[in-house]
Amino acid sequence: MSSGKGLIQRRESVVSCMEKTQLRMKHTYGRLRALVRIILLGGASGLALSTAFGEEIGERAYQTHCMACHLVDVRAVGPSLVYIAQTYPESSLDEFKKWVKNPGKKDPRMIQMPAMGHVSDADLKDIHSFVLNSTRGKTEKGGSKRFPDFVEPKRPLPYVVRGFFPDASPASVAIVMKNKVSVCWDTEICRIRYIWSNSRTNLNNYFGPNKLQVEPYHKELREPLFLTLSEESPEFLGYRLVDRSPEFHYKLDGGVEVRELVKQAENGEIQRHFTASGITEEIKINLSVEGKLVMTSDSGRVQDNWLTLTPSEASQFTLTLNAK
Repeated sequence: MSSGKGLIQRRESVVSCMEKTQLRMKHTYGRLRALVRIILLGGASGLALSTAFGEEIGERAYQTHCMACHLVDVRAVGPSLVYIAQTYPESSLDEFKKWVKNPGKKDPRMIQMPAMGHVSDADLKDIHSFVLNSTRGKTEKGGSKRFPDFVEPKRPLPYVVRGFFPDASPASVAIVMKNKVSVCWDTEICRIRYIWSNSRTNLNNYFGPNKLQVEPYHKELREPLFLTLSEESPEFLGYRLVDRSPEFHYKLDGGVEVRELVKQAENGEIQRHFTASGITEEIKINLSVEGKLVMTSDSGRVQDNWLTLTPSEASQFTLTLNAK
């Protein structure tokens, strides 16, 4: 009898669980139907709510990746959003994505835009939507925006800033470090161009090189660092910040990819930590430089200012700029 009674209780328990589950499903289904009715009855208001949410996401992505160079209806460092919307209408989303990730140069007077390969396709779609929506009914204002004299902001060191620097491609950046040291890193050839000190970064001039207050005390060659690996210029893929220091990412011939972290050591030395993949043969790097510093390596062998690295050594090594 006891076993039969227990069986009945278990059956009642199972039925109770099933009834509760059905009740929850009915309640959930009812909420979904109500939501559908709200959207259908809301018509334009429901669509407006969805559009507004999408625009908010696009605006945040624009502020993160684009706002430093592109204003809505005024040409600044780069073309206005009005111009971009005219160039890449709603039907040209794919062309817009391709341009951002591997930009050319439409206006020879403008600074070369660096590749934005680190921005996802989803973010680019949101940015493109924001560009179209924020420029509807607007026209580009004549002339260029007049900026007040640039005052270097107080921010933690190091930091990266874009600018138009002398003796470098328009797509260069400056790495501002401690002890008033600044490094010009050129995204066109993917290497350091020069280092200078006792000079504030000046971004006033967008249509020609800014003048440095002092001559660089360190200069490097005008050819890519990995010249023997690549017959053409490297393909710049973007950069990320590692403890505020930039780690540049670029691609060479044969599918070789390189990440180069440029940082300042505690003793003030400039270090370049390389991580490379896809290297299958011995490589050579020209260590020749001009100025007050010499370039040394923690791996490989050096002869006549040429560094030779095996594939294993080239996968991870560090070049350091030391005082002579």
